[in-house]
Amino acid sequence: MGDLGAIDAKYDVAISTACPGLDYIVVETTGAAQACVELLRRETLGVATFMILEKQVEYLPKLKEKVSMPEGVPRLFDLIKVRDERMKFAFFAALGNTVVAKISTREYDALGTMFQQIDSLNSQHSYIEKQLDSLEAASQPRKDELDRLEELKKENNFYRRKRRLINLYKGLKS
Repeated sequence: MGDLGAIDAKYDVAISTACPGLDYIVVETTGAAQACVELLRRETLGVATFMILEKQVEYLPKLKEKVSMPEGVPRLFDLIKVRDERMKFAFFAALGNTVVAKISTREYDALGTMFQQIDSLNSQHSYIEKQLDSLEAASQPRKDELDRLEELKKENNFYRRKRRLINLYKGLKS
């Protein structure tokens, strides 16, 4: 999924921390995912995790809901640029209403009142989960997913697997 959208570099670590789904392969149907899994098995290419868009319909009403955010506290979802608008749906399914904010007393107060609706990230990339009892942030972000993806792309094996999956997927769409 990470290859399907772009975000300003200053939010790179934030989105990598909040969205483990960046590694997922996005497909439209269960059948497409099953065909990809069969190819992975047949060619002994390893495993992959898929986001099946037709299975994400429960997020459609939430995507259309108007969520009021405090001033200067954007949702990560709104910061993502995509070429294909259908991919916005995949990012919303993965991120929901996760926000990124420069945390000050004002933002803590604003987020505290909205805490039942959203997960939040501060600009120091500490993830604040709604399951936490307080707004005390976890201190260590995940390793930057986009840098990790770049490392993987350099490996010939990764390119081979990705190309085969893309060709299979294009064949399924035809």
